Amino acid sequence: RNRRMATLSQGERQTVLILRALMTQPELLILDEPTSGLDLFARESLLAMLDELAKEKPEVTQLMVTHHTEEIIPLYQKICLLKDGEIFAKGDRPLMLDPDRLHDFYGQPVLLRPFKKGRILVMPK
Repeated sequence: RNRRMATLSQGERQTVLILRALMTQPELLILDEPTSGLDLFARESLLAMLDELAKEKPEVTQLMVTHHTEEIIPLYQKICLLKDGEIFAKGDRPLMLDPDRLHDFYGQPVLLRPFKKGRILVMPK
């Protein structure tokens, strides 16, 4: 609270930026790679905060951009897969996080593994 932004860790900075954005009482919160540059524990802390935020402020729609499926927390029920700047597929979470669809998306076979708290890890087969 009494520290300058420059003295905060990357995870603390991300949290402050999100909280600052919430001060304007937005209807939509756009999160573009919010965990980029964070270590494992800071990433998990930030994702837990976003999950809690959704419960406390359901009126704030969250739109998150990520390259890592294991960061897609269960509250994100609609997924849009972008490839080469185009919408490859969009729809409900179970349909998008499907091995056949992701094989087509990546052009290679993939394995899906349960990760943490309803999240999915996608790995090369």
